[in-house]
Amino acid sequence: MHRDPVGALCRVARPFFPARPPRVSQWRSILLLRPCCIGDVLQSTALLVALRRAFPEARLGYAVGPWSRPVLENNPHLDVLVDTGPVVGGRRQDWRAYPTLVRRLRRERWDACFVLERSPLFSLMAAAAGIPDRIGPDNAGRGMALTLRVPARPRRQEADAYLDLARAAGIEVAQADTAFFPSATDRDEVDRLVGDGQERFVALAPGGGVNPGGALFTKRWPAERLGALAARLARRGYTPLVVGGPQDHGLAKRVVEASEGCATDVSGRLSLRGCGALIDRAVLFVGNDTGLMHLAAATGTPVVALFGPTDPAIYAPYGEHHRVLWHPQRCSPCFRERERRQGCGMECMRSISVDEVEDAALELLG
Repeated sequence: MHRDPVGALCRVARPFFPARPPRVSQWRSILLLRPCCIGDVLQSTALLVALRRAFPEARLGYAVGPWSRPVLENNPHLDVLVDTGPVVGGRRQDWRAYPTLVRRLRRERWDACFVLERSPLFSLMAAAAGIPDRIGPDNAGRGMALTLRVPARPRRQEADAYLDLARAAGIEVAQADTAFFPSATDRDEVDRLVGDGQERFVALAPGGGVNPGGALFTKRWPAERLGALAARLARRGYTPLVVGGPQDHGLAKRVVEASEGCATDVSGRLSLRGCGALIDRAVLFVGNDTGLMHLAAATGTPVVALFGPTDPAIYAPYGEHHRVLWHPQRCSPCFRERERRQGCGMECMRSISVDEVEDAALELLG
């Protein structure tokens, strides 16, 4: 039996969607389609910057789900945010939302769509919406309804993979960074919580690994070690703040206890955008491979990224002023549970010591 029945079906269907060169000179409206998830959407903002540079007068839109939408709000490169609703990217799936979204995209008459989701469902959605040029990655032959199918390069950093789509369309791409834009409201939210002084904040994120439709808790470095790191940084004059959502309160409490009270828990007390504004004020971010890590990179805050089951060659924070710590084992990476060897104790995460994280942090703090 074929190991990838979906991929096999896509290859059979490809002749019904002939490939052709994109008519870039005719583009007056361009849509990016990526409902989920926070880190992936943030990585795609590099492509957004590149497209705005290349098409300063075009109508530029992004179709995104409610889970990830906040990281795109207030982005000056965007003209339109299209809410995909519960079509992937929300906490619940509602298949009735697909035809609703297709009808909306058809009404808005987009000239081109960069389909960033790997599922064939989304290239079919763009085709059903009548979008003439559809560009996206052709992972395992699943880009069947794309008019420009871009072969995926193995172990390619996500932001660079998105920029490769523009290059394949013949668009000149200079260096483009990921970006997040806190608003005045977001900054006021932070000021109300921690004041408007010049404290040397270090943001510590013990959580992550949770997205609509799945969770990967093995991404998390032990909270007690993050607490030990907080105590060391506090002794050097920094103010450790534990960030995250309401679901991270338990982890944050363990960090604070392990820090012997040197860290302050602000998890769940800020919106996602407010958390981004706080991280923007921080002198350093330390955390796991999560959406907050990519949010920190998008603000320009230096990042110490702790990796275990996922591959930093693909998911590392984008940019130069970051440090990645990863001790891959024979089974690494093991993004899916079925790929993990029996009896795995997550040595890839547990082998990251407090000493080496402190060294990386101090190197970035300069």
